[in-house]
Amino acid sequence: MIDPVTLIALVGPLIKSGGQALINKFAKGEQYKPANVDDAIKLMQAETEALKARIQVADTNEASYPWVAALVKLQRPVIVYGSITGYMIMALFDLGNPDAQKMVGELATIVIFWLFGERTMLKIAK
Repeated sequence: MIDPVTLIALVGPLIKSGGQALINKFAKGEQYKPANVDDAIKLMQAETEALKARIQVADTNEASYPWVAALVKLQRPVIVYGSITGYMIMALFDLGNPDAQKMVGELATIVIFWLFGERTMLKIAK
């Protein structure tokens, strides 16, 4: 016999997805669909202009307040040192289950690539 918790974990996501599909089908209004190619091109141009405006707003290097800039600058070293140190401690002392070790190892790999790989690729691309 299947454990009730396992059964809920098995069919829970399916029920959730089905419920969301029903809600989207009946509650969501009709979206605009262009009637011809000219309307489609105008819609794409409007979306492109909106995207450019969002990029310009988010592309500012100045923070709104000095404490926000300081907080942003402090996030990077905390994440880097925390993830790499956590992985080293888990690997050296064999802490946690293998799945947790694998997950923390993947996080450390991502952080190391973020530090070195991305910058190397950007310099090579220039």
